[in-house]
Amino acid sequence: MVGLGAACLIAAFVVAVYALGAAVAGAFGGDRRLVDSSRRAVYGLCGLLTICVVVIQAAFARTDL
Repeated sequence: MVGLGAACLIAAFVVAVYALGAAVAGAFGGDRRLVDSSRRAVYGLCGLLTICVVVIQAAFARTDL
């Protein structure tokens, strides 16, 4: 359970860094596709963080920590 939560947090960090980089590159480069990709990455980030919260809540409920 803890491994799944840690993997989701690492994946969320990677997606957040990508979203930031794509947004900056798209804004300064004028490429709308990168800005759209960044927006979709933020949606994915929200999903990953939701999974992290669910895993943490399940671990607390099972006293798995």
